[in-house]
Amino acid sequence: MRVLLSGATAEKINFCKEHSHSCWEIVMVTSGSGKVSFFNESIEFCEGCAYIIPPNIKHTTYSDDFFEDIYIHTEQLNFKT
Repeated sequence: MRVLLSGATAEKINFCKEHSHSCWEIVMVTSGSGKVSFFNESIEFCEGCAYIIPPNIKHTTYSDDFFEDIYIHTEQLNFKT
C-alpha cells in the first residue's frame, strides 16, 4: 500500500461537508461517535471503529456531539476474495 496522504482532525468536530477523493480513504475514529453518509444511506461509527471509502464516492460525516479521527489516502487496496 502506497500512502498518498495521512492526517488527523486538529480538534473535535461535529461535521465534515460532502466531498470525495480520487483514491481510497481509510478512517479510524479515535474519539466520539457519529454517522458517515453516502448514497442516501448512513452507517454509525464510534471510538475504535474503522471504515473504508472507495475512490470517487461522495460522503459526509456528522455527529450530534463530536468526533476525532485519523485518515490515510492510498491509491490501491488489495483484498483477497
